[in-house]
This record gives sequence, C-alpha cells and structure tokens, in this order.
Amino acid sequence: MAITFEQVRSALTPDEPDYPSAKALGVEALPHLKSMVEGGEPMLAAKAVYLASLIDDDGVVDILMAAAANSEPSVRVAAAAGSRNLAPSRAEVVQAALTDDDDPGVRAKNAKAAGLDDNEIWEAAETPVAAAELEPEPPSTEGRMPGEAAAVPDEAEGLMPGEAEAVRGQVATEGLMPGERPAV
Repeated sequence: MAITFEQVRSALTPDEPDYPSAKALGVEALPHLKSMVEGGEPMLAAKAVYLASLIDDDGVVDILMAAAANSEPSVRVAAAAGSRNLAPSRAEVVQAALTDDDDPGVRAKNAKAAGLDDNEIWEAAETPVAAAELEPEPPSTEGRMPGEAAAVPDEAEGLMPGEAEAVRGQVATEGLMPGERPAV
C-alpha cells in the first residue's frame, strides 16, 4: 500500500509526534515530507524535516537542504538539529550550508549538531559586526534636509519665510515673535 500525503501529515499533526512510529512510514514518505518542507506551514515543515532525518536514505539530504534554504528560521533550526541523525558524510553537506546563516540561533544549533563545545558554539552564533555599524557615517552637510524647501530668491539662506537679513546698525522689527521686543 502506498503512503499518502494525509497519512504523513496526520503522523506529524500532534504537538509531540511519535517519531519512532512515524519513521515506520519509510522512504515512501520522503516526497510528502519534501512538499511539507517547501509548503507554507513552518511548524509542519520543521516536524517534516526532523522525521526525514530519521529515515536512512540519500534523498533525505535533499529535504534537509531544502529546509536549510527555507526563509523561516525554525525550519532551518530543524535542519541543523536533524543533521545530527544523518551519517557524517550527509550531515557535513547540510551543516556546511548552515554555517553562515543570518540567524544566530540557526548557527548555534548547527554548531552544536557539528559537535562543537560551548565556547565554539558561542563563537559560531556571534554575528560579525560591520565596521560601518561600529562607526556610523556622519550625515552629509551638503544639500537640504528632508522637507527643507529650496532657497527663495531675494531671501538669505537660513532665515524663516518673511524674515529679513539683519543690517548692521539697524533694529530689526520683522521676524519677531509675538511679545518680543527688538534688540537695541
């Protein structure tokens, strides 16, 4: 009897699937597991990845590699965790794909799956900080600020609309706020 998608899905539906029983679905479940990994349900995909990692077949690497490329970090973490269940030659392929993952949790799980000690896991999980982030570039002094209007002809730069440029020896009366007196 052929294994159906629904049989595989029902084995993975519980919050805590019975993986040893689900493993009995065997190699026939692999195409269904791969479609779950490529589907849009991250929780189901993560469970499918782990179940696939328990099945001894070369096709499992394709499933874990699809999971390693998934946009959802939880699915990539499942790929890293599942790589521990693979033969070393298969695990290395998956772990190499996850070594430089953008997510520190994925890198940490991957380092642990690769058998690194706690210090090495910490180092693998740290995100390298770009020099630009350490010393941000100061804002440009050229050009206008956002929302700043172009200079109006016959008005000095830096003045408020309607404000006149100060003339030495002359008391300014324009541009004063209500209640302000001209400086004498």
